[in-house]
Amino acid sequence: MFRLKNFILQNFPFLEDDFDAVDDYALFCKICGFMIEELKKQNIKMDSFETKLIEFQNYFDNLDVQEEVDNKLDEMYENGQLQSLIEQFIDLTVTFTYPTVADMKDATNLVNGQFTKTIGFYSSDDNGGALYRVRTLTSYDTIDEITLIALNEPTLVAELIITDEMNVKQFGAKGDGITDDTDSIQLAFNTCKNIIINNGTYMVDASVSVKPNSNSNIKLINATLKALPNNLDNYEVMLISNKENVNISGGIISGERTEHTGETGEWGMCVSIRNQSKNITLTNMKLIDGWGDGLYVANGINVKAKNIIIDNNRRNGISLINGDYIVIEECEIINTNGKLPECGIDLEPNQNDTLTNVTIKNCYIHDNKQGITCYNAYYQTLPNAINNVNIINNIFDDHTSEDIKLENVNNENIINNIINNGTIGIRMINTSNIIVKNNQINQTDGSGITLATCNKIIINNNIINGFGDSNDAGIIATNSKICDINNNIIHDGQTTGILIQGTTNEKSELITISYNKIYNCNLKQASYYDMQLKLNVERCVVTNNDLRTVDNAYTRACIVATDNPNPTNFIAYNIMNPKLVTTLNIGQNKTCDNIVSNVLYLGNITRQ
Repeated sequence: MFRLKNFILQNFPFLEDDFDAVDDYALFCKICGFMIEELKKQNIKMDSFETKLIEFQNYFDNLDVQEEVDNKLDEMYENGQLQSLIEQFIDLTVTFTYPTVADMKDATNLVNGQFTKTIGFYSSDDNGGALYRVRTLTSYDTIDEITLIALNEPTLVAELIITDEMNVKQFGAKGDGITDDTDSIQLAFNTCKNIIINNGTYMVDASVSVKPNSNSNIKLINATLKALPNNLDNYEVMLISNKENVNISGGIISGERTEHTGETGEWGMCVSIRNQSKNITLTNMKLIDGWGDGLYVANGINVKAKNIIIDNNRRNGISLINGDYIVIEECEIINTNGKLPECGIDLEPNQNDTLTNVTIKNCYIHDNKQGITCYNAYYQTLPNAINNVNIINNIFDDHTSEDIKLENVNNENIINNIINNGTIGIRMINTSNIIVKNNQINQTDGSGITLATCNKIIINNNIINGFGDSNDAGIIATNSKICDINNNIIHDGQTTGILIQGTTNEKSELITISYNKIYNCNLKQASYYDMQLKLNVERCVVTNNDLRTVDNAYTRACIVATDNPNPTNFIAYNIMNPKLVTTLNIGQNKTCDNIVSNVLYLGNITRQ
């Protein structure tokens, strides 16, 4: 196969007259023989190495079909076995070892065909040591003093041997927190697939960015990639553009917001994913101090961010603009501040963008202005721009605005989240086909859950504990239709438990409210109710709710259904507190359709 031949040609200085004439297996045998003879010439102990070669040859002797042999050789190349074998051979045959690249350049004892190595690049302890092959300089060579180094003998060069995993310090990166390492890191990215960045702070020109290539695995170990100070409105420390199969793990990628020299703009990103990049994974790292966002996904397919701390970015922790199958998992997103919207996660397509199949799960999102915002500004032209979003098993703490806000969104599940100490727990505007289930919402300054102009919403099995100021409620539905509010527990709020309302020109209708338990609400003043259907509410069903307010609350009535010019609501089989002045108030001069069959208290039980 071409890949195998090209790999061997790159690593061996032997006669190549018949290189293209032999098949893969014959070439492999020739290389094995070459390596053994070289070791014998140098009188090097090679028992374990020769044993390994014999094992490979015996394996191939048992394969009858040439295609199987070729496939096995390609497999050895892909999984690193062949690379490991050759690296072991090179290490055994190294003639000279030098402390640094400078020492190797000054050496006078190197000859064509030798292998040599350095302990470090600039110094012997900088992790930049590498293997080199000494060969003759050709007219096609470009000496860059990193991958091809000029030697003391003008006709010779030392060529860097690319092993299975390379360190950016082998390409001249310093990681000293001062030097611009952009070019060295990019050369490493362009030269090999498996890259280590370790032990240092590597400064990056974010106007240029470092750009991983497809099929890359990049590991940061006790290392930071940090943007050099600049005055740019927009930048990217790391840019993944039109690439696929990229894995980034560990370390820190940092903007420069505290050193930023400009005052405008909001688009300085720690990591940016663009131009239909596919199969991108970021894990076990920190994205901090961006002039804009920690992570910006402008266009990505199958993108996963897992176990990432995203802290102190200026605009958003994460912005999702355009993509499909995006997973944000086990991340902590904290302290987003400085430029609106200041969200933990912002789902916000631009015009003609779509954002589908997004999952946010098991994250801790706290101390931002907002937790998660889903906002499609182009809803009128692209009604399905945000579709199929799952927000599951997250914890939200201490936001100064909404913890979860959905606007112009279709098909979303908000399940098993815990929300503490926010302003509004969950707010939905112009949304449809949403399930809000098994969430716990504690101590919001405003409402627990609010709907405005929503359609087909299920609110089920949630606990709302402590909420409200004026005009708030545990659950509010305004100008909404075809909603099911059932089996929720709402308690210890300042205001009304459940409020369904229309406006002068628009109504709420076809809402079912059943099997909810509301108690100890209306703690602020005597102008609220356990449940209220207010102003232009029609065809709603209120049944089997438990509304036993405690004695010291200020509740004026358990259920109020007034100011509805065409009331057609069904209120039945609820449990209410008889000690209230009014347990059920349906207003005056309304049609009897408000209560089925003209029976005012049909099945409603007034007891403690």
